[in-house]
Amino acid sequence: MTTVIRQATEADIDLITQFDATDDKTVFSKKQGGPFITALIAAGAAYIAIVDNAPAGYARVDYLWPERVPLLSWLYVKEEFRGTGLANAIREYVFTSVQAKGYEAILRSACTERPHMIDSLKSQCQPAGSLTFLNGVIEYFFWHKFPKD
Repeated sequence: MTTVIRQATEADIDLITQFDATDDKTVFSKKQGGPFITALIAAGAAYIAIVDNAPAGYARVDYLWPERVPLLSWLYVKEEFRGTGLANAIREYVFTSVQAKGYEAILRSACTERPHMIDSLKSQCQPAGSLTFLNGVIEYFFWHKFPKD
């Protein structure tokens, strides 16, 4: 199995749009379109995983307080590639990329629709707060600090 994880390019816009549309657990009903994805790509904040020449996963980093706080806002692995360690590989690639930009930490989050992720993040990271959406879904945020060299 050959795996390549890389920053997305403009050639990946349709693929990213498809991956973004898989988010059916959160409260976000507005899907992001071309201009948003183009801006993510230009900022070096969108990542693609390819396994044996097939699109397998995607991650993106959004920045809160422009360019001050990175947030790993979306990580997706196609069902047929789950359980292979691909999500961890994508996450580590993103962390390395963000750390190379000079950040000491990244925010990670999970909503009440994904309790297993909340439990995992609680054991790995420092709590940073939560946001309750109008429909009652709560998004919990956690600081993932990068190791110092």
